[in-house]
Amino acid sequence: MKTIQVSDENYEFLKDCVKELNTQDTRSTRNPIYTVWHEIKEYGIEENFTSDFVYIWDDEEYETIEDLFNAIDFNGYEKELIHAYNVNNDKLIVEYDDYTKQVLKDWLCNTLTSYEVKEMMESLAGNFSTVGVRNTEEQVVNGACFSFFEKDAKDHIELNGHNIRGKTYTYVDSLYRSPRMEKLMNLLKSELVLE
Repeated sequence: MKTIQVSDENYEFLKDCVKELNTQDTRSTRNPIYTVWHEIKEYGIEENFTSDFVYIWDDEEYETIEDLFNAIDFNGYEKELIHAYNVNNDKLIVEYDDYTKQVLKDWLCNTLTSYEVKEMMESLAGNFSTVGVRNTEEQVVNGACFSFFEKDAKDHIELNGHNIRGKTYTYVDSLYRSPRMEKLMNLLKSELVLE
């Protein structure tokens, strides 16, 4: 049997690698490699081609109608909101209190279509738009991460997340049918015995 001499530091590093390779979550993937993916948001999709929208008000973007209405201070718009609610509902609201505010918020968030929200926001606050979006996902290529270790992929997101737009996550690919890489992985995982 041949032996390889390594420094104490490299020996400890190899031991840690072997342990991590054998204990990390493989996500039921044979010989996994971890990469980083992120969500890309395309803006300006016509309403006929998407059911996803973002809401832009005073140059701020809101993912949901609820996020939008959580950010809006209704002061000054109470009468208009009550009137809009009363026109569209059987139950009439007269005064504006905490309960009424919640009823209005629930109605705004759960009942109105994006077109109705747009119409109402333009009449209340101006400077408002509803933008159709399409979310797609792609592998991050700016500072790409390719690793045998999931921890490396998570560290990449933590260290470089400020350069990546949208939701990020780790993804597992397989070394299946990459014989030399599979052999290296198997060597690191099982045949390289370090004590």
